[in-house]
Amino acid sequence: MLLIIAGPTAVGKTETAEYIARKIGGEMISADSGTRYRRTVIGTGRAFLAKDVPYHAIDYLDPRHYSSSHEWVIRARKAVDDIISRGRTPIICGGTMHFIELFMNGMDPSPPPDQDMRASLRDIERRTGPGALHSLLETLDPETASKVHPNDIGRTIRYIERALGGHENRKVPPYRGDHRSFFLIRDRETLNRLIRERTEKMMQIGWVEEVQMLLDEGYTGEAPGFMSTGYRHVLSIIREGVSEEKATERINRDTINLSRKQMRWRGRLRAGLMPDDGAGGDGTPEERILQLLDKE
Repeated sequence: MLLIIAGPTAVGKTETAEYIARKIGGEMISADSGTRYRRTVIGTGRAFLAKDVPYHAIDYLDPRHYSSSHEWVIRARKAVDDIISRGRTPIICGGTMHFIELFMNGMDPSPPPDQDMRASLRDIERRTGPGALHSLLETLDPETASKVHPNDIGRTIRYIERALGGHENRKVPPYRGDHRSFFLIRDRETLNRLIRERTEKMMQIGWVEEVQMLLDEGYTGEAPGFMSTGYRHVLSIIREGVSEEKATERINRDTINLSRKQMRWRGRLRAGLMPDDGAGGDGTPEERILQLLDKE
């Protein structure tokens, strides 16, 4: 059986899932767009992952390279099949809700990522100014453009690729295997505190130094691996002399905003994808989830 543990950033998904993995012989599949990238260890939270729990779908991309959600879904599906074939339990855990939804609901065929085209499109946005790519998408596919925020460059580029056509990735059918899903929650005050504490810890263990090292090695601040929440503010410390205190404040603001957006998925996913709330009831989330699993 497949387990899915989702929720907003800093809610405790990873610790809960790792605890359960140890108890039931599970292996983790990261549903986090940032943990795919090598070298960006601190800012994507990979520095906090347990070493004694097997992980899949992490650390497979160079920070300079793009990758589609389609590629992640294929990789995650293969990991689930492999883990189950070995008599263990796959646990998808992460806060990139779009990945989880696509994993469960399947995907229509779409053109594979064209790295040269993506680089050219991003260059157009930089040279022409914000909104240039969204205007292009409006010309190519007005209906889709109306559903995408002009600042969402990643999705805008992907839809431009799709509108331009080309060779397509294969269709991915909905996941039909046995699964249980849990969406962890906390009260807003507690979650905001946990977000601030995590940001502070990231700074303390060397987030700025890690980014500086990558820049020294020739990576640019526009690399896809630097698109995760917080990186542009760390870059502002290095490039613009912004104080670490001010950058940390901005990182916390953006992360809190992200967590609010992630919480909106709770209702959407509970409609079918996530019918169970693992944070309810007595005991810790991990104890509650294990109790629910024992009843089956």
